[in-house]
Amino acid sequence: MSRYDNAKGTDVDDFFENHLTCYNDDILFIDRIKKIITLNFPQKISEHEIAGEFKRTPRWLQVKCKKAFNINYIRLVRALRVYSALKLMTETNENNVEIAERLNYTELSSMNRDFKKELNFYPDIARIKLITMNVDLLFHTFWHRKSLPLSNP
Repeated sequence: MSRYDNAKGTDVDDFFENHLTCYNDDILFIDRIKKIITLNFPQKISEHEIAGEFKRTPRWLQVKCKKAFNINYIRLVRALRVYSALKLMTETNENNVEIAERLNYTELSSMNRDFKKELNFYPDIARIKLITMNVDLLFHTFWHRKSLPLSNP
């Protein structure tokens, strides 16, 4: 049993506290979605399942996440998985295939695609960057560059 098995909520907590900016004060929604994700992570949980927890539609969830975090639910979970993969790269000796399996990716190519979408580089490049940067700095530097809200002209 690894550190990751014992503290699966730790990555979720770190991600929510250090990398998500809340754009409204709907604390009940934010706390509830964080709790649902924590209880299920790293298992995949669909928009339909999350929306069902709130007894709402997936569209409602999309709007609620966009208002709360300025990103949609799919992107939130994808970014959390990438963040967790980065942490595993620094805390374990596992290779990318083992990390992908641990985070319930069906294939390594799926994890590669998520890294490319969220950080604009692949896991192998992330490993090189992690030599000189810690996980939070790396994630913050590259992820927030893509996720900052657009300013109105």
